[in-house]
Amino acid sequence: QAKPALFSLPAKGRVLVAASTGVWVVAAEGSRRKLGAFAAGTWSPQGLFVGVSKRHQLAAVTPKGVVRWNLSRPRVRHARWAPSGFRVAYLSGSNLRVVAGDGTGDRRIGAARLVAPVWQPVNEHVLAYADRSGSVTVLETDANQTLWTAGGIAADPVQLEWSADAARLLVARRVGGRFALVVFNAAGRRVQTLTLPGTFVDASFAPSGHRIALIRRVGQFSEL
Repeated sequence: QAKPALFSLPAKGRVLVAASTGVWVVAAEGSRRKLGAFAAGTWSPQGLFVGVSKRHQLAAVTPKGVVRWNLSRPRVRHARWAPSGFRVAYLSGSNLRVVAGDGTGDRRIGAARLVAPVWQPVNEHVLAYADRSGSVTVLETDANQTLWTAGGIAADPVQLEWSADAARLLVARRVGGRFALVVFNAAGRRVQTLTLPGTFVDASFAPSGHRIALIRRVGQFSEL
């Protein structure tokens, strides 16, 4: 039986796709270009480069697949390009590391849990991550200065997400057979906690404002 084919995207722009065959760039008209046999990818802010990673490698390539720089590091995961374009955060084993956008100055920030770090959208080079103890830490990475931390109700997160205006940080964590969404303001004060039944899948702030889209699994079904 014939399977549906992708002929075009529903909007302008390009989509970065991570598949079992590697990382691909899909253009608006449906054309595809394979960037390499990588496991994951992250766009630079202007779409000029893609940060790609596989088990022991982090690299920056052009959308045509030309390698600009690469680093050999153990167990690379969750690379994230900063909004400024001048920093890339990633996990290497149990360590959080930050490297400049040109591949220089790679350094260890500290021990971290296996949760994707998130850059604050407004203040350059401010990063939220789950530290070794399981607390949420918000850090100014250039000065290596901790701005605030949150444990307890926010401990052991599975996902972190900033709102577009950087006024809210969403922390999702599992609690037994339930999960909790905890929202902090930019200063680290908790403003909302919502506990729900089911299994957490994913959550994201709206492009503007502080509304949250949530996917959870209840029984055999996933719901938005």
